[in-house]
Amino acid sequence: MVHEELRCGEKYGFRERPRFKTVPLECIQLLKHIRGRKWQARWIDTHPGLVDYINSVQIVIPWSERKAFLQEERDNEVMGQHNEDVGFRPVSALSDAIHSVFENIGESAHFDINHGSMSGFIDVIERLRVRAKLTEADLSPSSSHAYIERSGRLRLPYECALKFARAFCMQEPAGVLASLEASERDFSLRSTNPDNAYLIPLLNEFRASWAIVRQWCGLDAAIAIREKRISDLERLVWDAVYVLQKAGHDLEAAKLRRRLE
Repeated sequence: MVHEELRCGEKYGFRERPRFKTVPLECIQLLKHIRGRKWQARWIDTHPGLVDYINSVQIVIPWSERKAFLQEERDNEVMGQHNEDVGFRPVSALSDAIHSVFENIGESAHFDINHGSMSGFIDVIERLRVRAKLTEADLSPSSSHAYIERSGRLRLPYECALKFARAFCMQEPAGVLASLEASERDFSLRSTNPDNAYLIPLLNEFRASWAIVRQWCGLDAAIAIREKRISDLERLVWDAVYVLQKAGHDLEAAKLRRRLE
């Protein structure tokens, strides 16, 4: 919890190892702030009457919110197992492809690449559903294993994230492909520097996920983007030929013209 939100005399849920959900949640009452993140606390249920010093990072939730908090942890664990069962793998080209799509939707929805779920406030998810032209049943709070977090964000399982990413690419390929092409150009250019040779394996991994995104966007759309870029570059080179000729650099202009032809 945020240090500024803690109050002396209030009861909180305490975990010896806060990152481990299997560690039980214990009820404590804060007695006094010592310094920094150190507090003096009294145990209420387990070891009743025990007074000791704790770190504020071990305080995970106000005790009055424990039931909703524990339920959310159970829902998250069940969804995580479900996502693994339906094929989600955190380190895979497919997961990277979904993540790259979510980075370019222009909304506050999020794909958890470690957990496999997508999340966002209900109104955001609804806007994305309409943009991707999916049915209400495709991205719904009533979907199997979906649940609403205490923050109000809707969390949907892996199959919903995959379905959305594919549908969104079909409906709005231009924005996704433009970002993909820019990233590939940037990585390719940087990897040509001998000092950045370490980027080459990473670039190859990204290319696998980018290939999947291009398939989702449709081959025709990908080709159209490339053809437009080639056309733009050709026009720039012809402009350069004209400028060189006008400046009297006929030899350089002739070299560029021969390359174009």
